[in-house]
Amino acid sequence: MSLVFEDINLKLNEDYTETSYIQNISSEIVFNGKKEISNAKRIIILNSNGKQKNERQISIKTKESEVVLAKSVKHQGAITSKILSLTNDVVISIDDFGAIKTIENYEYLKGKWKNLRSELEKMYEGFVAETYFEGIEKKIMNPEKLISDFKQNRFYGLFFRGLYNRNNDFKETTVSVDNCVNHIPIYVDESILVKSFNKKDNKLVMRISGKLNEDKTLMTKIENHFKRNGGRIDVRFELSDYVGLFEFNSSSGLLKKGEISIETKYGSIYSRKDIFQVKAIEDYTL
Repeated sequence: MSLVFEDINLKLNEDYTETSYIQNISSEIVFNGKKEISNAKRIIILNSNGKQKNERQISIKTKESEVVLAKSVKHQGAITSKILSLTNDVVISIDDFGAIKTIENYEYLKGKWKNLRSELEKMYEGFVAETYFEGIEKKIMNPEKLISDFKQNRFYGLFFRGLYNRNNDFKETTVSVDNCVNHIPIYVDESILVKSFNKKDNKLVMRISGKLNEDKTLMTKIENHFKRNGGRIDVRFELSDYVGLFEFNSSSGLLKKGEISIETKYGSIYSRKDIFQVKAIEDYTL
């Protein structure tokens, strides 16, 4: 896989093995004067299992996961941790562009969910719990939905964005940001450019910016949610900021660090800021 820009030929080396990252996620929501903050941190270890045909297998292991939920949902901490444990050991395949194509251990994940659901149903009863489990089941039982989930920034979206082998042809692409407002996704048109390149230090920095795609986003549904909760009828939902920076080692092609910041708002009653970060760490081993 290679990314060509002027005299840059960034490629993900075929012989790279294990790379460890620390992932941080923070979310701050202000709604009708009430602020809620949640954070998550985990160690993610990526390991290349080699190539088959035109796809490369990547093993993804998650270690030392820590989640601090907002006060209103803090009681869900135990079940959230158990659900997240489903993805402690994932194997995917990526194409020559570095985008996720398949889940290689999909049957393993389905079996793991089946056992976990049986365990959770003994601990949590009632309509709300069953509805929650059914929502997860619909994703687990549909590999395309599960891949879509894995492409989200809260999972592996910062690692596998399909940035390789573009021959300097970075066309605007549309991505979804799930669970943005009341479990409703938004759609963002992303633009990518090379911000800087230091050949001596093998440092390549790419910048991603985005604007709201109002045609694909369910604007009426989102805005009605706020209007029902006291929002002004003459105000529009906005994507006020969407920016990302990604630093690569131009020799190995490995991601050194990446960050995406997303800010949305609806008038004066609602604002939300999500920050997703990953950074390679040199001193962590299994």
